[in-house]
Amino acid sequence: MAAAIKQRKKLSDIPTSVGKRLSVTKRPDDLYSPKFHEIARCKVALDDATGMIRTYDLAVDAEQEDALPLMGHFCARVAVIPDCLLQADFIGILECQGTRMSCTLKNLELECSDAEHSTTLTIPITKQSSISQCLDPSAGRQTITVCCPRDEKKHQLMAVNEEEHGLWWDAIEQQILNHKAWKHACEKLMTIPDKSSKFTAGSIFDAFDFSGVPRFSQSDSSPMSQILRRLSLPETI
Repeated sequence: MAAAIKQRKKLSDIPTSVGKRLSVTKRPDDLYSPKFHEIARCKVALDDATGMIRTYDLAVDAEQEDALPLMGHFCARVAVIPDCLLQADFIGILECQGTRMSCTLKNLELECSDAEHSTTLTIPITKQSSISQCLDPSAGRQTITVCCPRDEKKHQLMAVNEEEHGLWWDAIEQQILNHKAWKHACEKLMTIPDKSSKFTAGSIFDAFDFSGVPRFSQSDSSPMSQILRRLSLPETI
């Protein structure tokens, strides 16, 4: 138990120590920032955006002999927020259910309301939705039919003119494609902390599962022991 507490304290102090060693260095007539070189890389994909902290493998460049030794892994939480969840794809007037409504296409939904806001309608526009168009003989204009398996309804929409019809058609079709492309990232708004947010030291340590990780001593030559020796961390608490 004492060894685990000692390791926890040393690992929690690493970010502060590294930051001090990489801080801005003063020259007589100039201030310059430290130079960084790519010594390892990792590729993440959309499927990694789960909202949870996970461990990823690093591809370390073997040619960087003088670089700070790495463990070959790092912890991160990948978050994705598609623009279609925050920004309106299209805003305009549509005739829905025989009523002219002000409509906004955003966040996988078409929200419609009349002038008095007494009638409101929300139509899901997701990857399960399908759209079709046909000519309405009585109005002499094209209509857009949206089929929504979620509510098992068909919604007929009519734009004010042919130009608006084309714009609405493209916007609704793009919203469906957005859901197909962004998958689960479109279904729940993920949280991305503000740049000014402060993180508590050791939070990644608490989330990381160290079960199965071999113990190491100061005389060990493992990458982690080399990191601790280079940072000159105290041996006792």
